[in-house]
Amino acid sequence: MKILVAASDLTPLISADAQNEAAAVLNLPLAFQRAGHEVSVVGPLLPAIEKSTALKIKTTGVQISVPLGHERVTVQVGEARTVDGLQMFLFRHEATFGRLAETAPGAAHMDAPAAVLFSKLVVELARRLNPAPDILQIQDWPGALAPLFFKTQHLPFASVLTVSDPSAQGSFPIEDFNLLNLGWEHFRPTGVEFYGRLNFLKSGLLAASALVVEGELERGALQTADHGGGLDAVLRENAGKLHGIPLGLDERTWNPAKDPLLTKRFQPSNLAGKLASRNLLLGQLGLAKNASGPVFLLDLAAAQDRPLLELLAGHSDQLLATDVRFITLGGLPAHLPAAIAFETAARKHPARFALVRDPDERLRHLALAGADFQLLLGGDLHSTQAYLRGLKYGTLPIARAHSGLREIAGDFQPGTDTGFGLVFYQNTRAALFDTLAHRAPALMESAENWESLRQRAMIHAGKFTWARTAAEYVALYNRLPR
Repeated sequence: MKILVAASDLTPLISADAQNEAAAVLNLPLAFQRAGHEVSVVGPLLPAIEKSTALKIKTTGVQISVPLGHERVTVQVGEARTVDGLQMFLFRHEATFGRLAETAPGAAHMDAPAAVLFSKLVVELARRLNPAPDILQIQDWPGALAPLFFKTQHLPFASVLTVSDPSAQGSFPIEDFNLLNLGWEHFRPTGVEFYGRLNFLKSGLLAASALVVEGELERGALQTADHGGGLDAVLRENAGKLHGIPLGLDERTWNPAKDPLLTKRFQPSNLAGKLASRNLLLGQLGLAKNASGPVFLLDLAAAQDRPLLELLAGHSDQLLATDVRFITLGGLPAHLPAAIAFETAARKHPARFALVRDPDERLRHLALAGADFQLLLGGDLHSTQAYLRGLKYGTLPIARAHSGLREIAGDFQPGTDTGFGLVFYQNTRAALFDTLAHRAPALMESAENWESLRQRAMIHAGKFTWARTAAEYVALYNRLPR
């Protein structure tokens, strides 16, 4: 299969930073390539890429000319290959792409002319490639007009739009619609218009052959008012073509067997390093080490369900009366009742409660390795990666039941030995505290069963690879009419 991947920010392709969150731009096409598919990646030639010594960009001699409102813009097409042999096509147009901020390149600073031009260039490149691509894979809003241009030009391409963050939509004033060179019949609620503005993402949601988000958890979340960025109704109307495909776990960064930030590494066959990490974590935070009960971890930097957070904070004394250790990373706005309650708990129970407002990366890794359970109370976007990281480190999730949870973890069922976490089904204090104060400690009562459960969780997380992600994408591509 020939796949053309369109992404507005290709700087991760030249980054040596293994923790670059945008690495999916590189990992997915590389996984396609390793599976034997013919893959090309296309994007604007950003200043950081042009200055990079990691790539040798050569001129193809190809020029693409497209209308942009009342003007006609001619762009040079460059070609390069990454160290892994991945083919890249780069659009060179200094006046448009050369001025994008190097500190936050790509979509973060794309204006309407740059994004419209990028979408049009992707379409024109697809037309010129021989053999033609079977699939156009679009990453986020800057290329999201391409499926609409395919339709208006009656081009036989299937397109898949991946949505990382629905709040990043590419919303611009009505005056920018003229840049599309389309009739005003397209500026309507069933087209590119959204509340009187031109909206790239909405256009892509409607026009693309299929839509992908980062897992079934996110698929459910995006269709709610809390997480849909205002486009939840559009996503619900198009739920039939909305698919959840989890990203592969980046084991360069999150792998307890090789983690350079851990003093003692571990793997499923030998969990001694996890116990060592637990003791080191408790000692470093000044918590009592002789805990027979669980060590809970709550990352406040992640979006949380506010009512649940208030329930937890408001009744923390009840939980801390038992033999537990509780660690929070990050902070909350000082005026929130939960922030005040956590501050009070840390003062009243210094041997059992630690509040770390500004953790460094080393402590984040140690906390994940040393904790027994991770509280994931948000059910929010990007939850899948948080679940997988915890499972990879043998730290079991505690979460409220929501759509897609079974795919990643599921509720532990002792009778059948299935599930890798603890799930509560009501947003009530009783349900939350029954899970924390009774079900979690009960799991740890049998050392043999507890070790077996954590081993299975770590092995389960290891199944979420980029090869699996690519295979699920290809399976989706094969189901699309072309």
